[in-house]
Amino acid sequence: MYGFTLMEQAVCDHTMKFIDCYAGEVGSSHDARVLKKSDLWSKIVGEAEENYFPNDSHVIGDKAYPCLPHLMCPFKDNGQLTGAQRNFNFRLASARTSI
Repeated sequence: MYGFTLMEQAVCDHTMKFIDCYAGEVGSSHDARVLKKSDLWSKIVGEAEENYFPNDSHVIGDKAYPCLPHLMCPFKDNGQLTGAQRNFNFRLASARTSI
């Protein structure tokens, strides 16, 4: 019997309804690489991004993802974050981990 790891990426809306799901990377892949191979990437950086992100909405990513206009990520913690930045990271992580 052989085992393998399948890298997954899922996005849900504020009602916890899945709106995007990607499962296609076998093995150990960096989260940012999985994102760039998914359809979500083309929606985030594509020309029609306003169709996918109405009312200035965003996707919440983890620290491995790049910060982009519609992809909100935590501040990089280099040991010098302000209290407001630490609070932002905590609240962002709380929202992200619900999925």
